[in-house]
Amino acid sequence: MTTEQTFTTERLNTAIYLHASKALEFIGCRLNGPHKIEFVFFDPGNLGPRCEMEFESGKAVSAMALLASQKYLRRLMTAKQNESKRAIGAMSERQHAAVRVG
Repeated sequence: MTTEQTFTTERLNTAIYLHASKALEFIGCRLNGPHKIEFVFFDPGNLGPRCEMEFESGKAVSAMALLASQKYLRRLMTAKQNESKRAIGAMSERQHAAVRVG
C-alpha cells in the first residue's frame, strides 16, 4: 500500500532497482499476506511511480549495485519469511497444547 510518505512494491526486481539506484530511501520489508513480501521506500515526493516507470523503460544502473542490492533484499526477504514461519509454528504449538489440555 502506497501512502503519501511511502512507496511500496511486491516486485523484487523493482525493489532491487530502487535500492541499487538510490532513487528512494529503503525503509524495510514486511509481510503482505501469508506468502508475499512488500518492500517499503520513503517517498515524500511521490516519485515512486516515476522511478518504477524508469526501471521498466530500462534505465541503467551499475551491475555491482544491482547485485549487492539483490543479495541484501533477498536476505531480508528470507529473514522475514522465516520469522513468519516461526510465528506460525509457535501458534500451531499453542493450538495443539490447548487441544491436549481441553
